[in-house]
Amino acid sequence: NYWLQASEKTCKHNHAFASVDCSTDSTLCHRQTVTSCPLFRLYTNGRPIGNITGSSFLTSANMKNSV
Repeated sequence: NYWLQASEKTCKHNHAFASVDCSTDSTLCHRQTVTSCPLFRLYTNGRPIGNITGSSFLTSANMKNSV
């Protein structure tokens, strides 16, 4: 699981990874306007600042380097 790998490799203060399965938590995905999966969304101070989509980008190394 690349989410778990990225979270284990990233140890920065005030940085975190979380994952949501939109097939089981559709309410949260709807509130966050998730329209495609997989989606890597970056937040700062609780606000989204960017989205990265597409499974080719979503490796643990790429996610780690994005935060």
